[in-house]
Amino acid sequence: MYPIKFKSIYKEKIWGGNRLASFRDNLPENIKIGESWDIACHEYAISEVENGPFKGMTLQNLMDEYGQKLMGAKVDTSWFPLSIKIITTDEKLSIQVHPSEAYAKEMGLSGGRTEAWYVIDADPGAYLYLGIKGCTKEQFKEALENDHYEDCINKVFIKAGDMFYVKSGL
Repeated sequence: MYPIKFKSIYKEKIWGGNRLASFRDNLPENIKIGESWDIACHEYAISEVENGPFKGMTLQNLMDEYGQKLMGAKVDTSWFPLSIKIITTDEKLSIQVHPSEAYAKEMGLSGGRTEAWYVIDADPGAYLYLGIKGCTKEQFKEALENDHYEDCINKVFIKAGDMFYVKSGL
């Protein structure tokens, strides 16, 4: 196999912007890009090969055709629960919920969302919210209704090079 390159899938977000333009030259115009999905194969997006003999095939097509030859012997090639994306923001992100595996299945979703985040770049004073800090469901609901939700969420200041493991259920 040769080095396979996938087309980026750009997702518009209300908190997005144009920061990817500093290192990408194939961006769609006049949209606020919040995410660049660079490798994905699930219900929200499937990557397409951009180069070589497999050009035009999706990652799912490749897994179906080449299975373990492509993915290795220890990977279930019927489902690829990995997405590699770059997130850029010009405004505050919406608060993300990462359901546990059990809750996701109960709600009809394909699975939980465990993620690893690597901070490539961050403005001075940048932060992210990571988990709830010791408040009940009722207290959190009240905080949301009265616009003081930040009292209930862990605020973590970040810098380039930081890494975060975000376990499903957080």
